[in-house]
Amino acid sequence: MSLRPQGAPPSVSTGSKPNVLFVTPWMPRPTGSGPAMRAYYSLRALSRTYEPYVLIVGVYERDNTPEPPPDGATQWKWVGLQWRWDFELVRRGVLFESSADRYFDRYEMPSEWRFATDRRVAVAAQAFAGVEFDLIHAFRLYATPYAQPYAEASPGAMTQLDLDEVESSTRKRLADLCEMNGDSR
Repeated sequence: MSLRPQGAPPSVSTGSKPNVLFVTPWMPRPTGSGPAMRAYYSLRALSRTYEPYVLIVGVYERDNTPEPPPDGATQWKWVGLQWRWDFELVRRGVLFESSADRYFDRYEMPSEWRFATDRRVAVAAQAFAGVEFDLIHAFRLYATPYAQPYAEASPGAMTQLDLDEVESSTRKRLADLCEMNGDSR
């Protein structure tokens, strides 16, 4: 992967490639879990055309201790869970675990966003502050709240949402939606 050298000013590209922000809950790896491998190969494909920045926003408590950076990555940031410092994160977690129905009554958002408190989104937004992106790639629905501040700061950027949560179900729902709208491709 062609990545920006450590220490290079974030808003100045060292190459001729446009910048891509890759937001993911998984550390991109060529081996390991399916999502980590998919993130790795998606990032690898994007890096052929773009100068990648990787923002990893952890989902689990064990994610607080970051692994070594993604293979070949020099421009990456890690945002782990900080239960002690984020009361809203604790409240959402307890409510979701004790009663998912009450959680959904209180928060009108997908369950994947229960970790996306204002505090965590603000911390993630500072990771690459000042960088303008040409493409923002949110790897899974979980990543979208963390990608949004960057999309707002880079109004000309294209955005991509990789919705491969359950590929067969997702594709079926998308096909049904297209059919409902009269597009039978």
